Amino acid sequence: MGEAVRLRGSPEARLLRARALLESGEREEAEEELNAYLGDRKPKDLPERSRLVYTQLRERLQLMSYGEEAESAGEPQPNK
Repeated sequence: MGEAVRLRGSPEARLLRARALLESGEREEAEEELNAYLGDRKPKDLPERSRLVYTQLRERLQLMSYGEEAESAGEPQPNK
């Protein structure tokens, strides 16, 4: 699926793929897709609906990163 999105997919397909990757726990690949989706644009320049999804996914990535940092520092994680 990833190769098809990269070769022929619309920008929105990248956003949907990023969501699917994030939901399957593939944080780094999801972040790459979000960066590719954004390209040279700024988040504020995205269509409203896409901006909402983009922002939600970015927030989830930050939370996942926090969890990884807490694990490596030996801090207790909040209950999942």
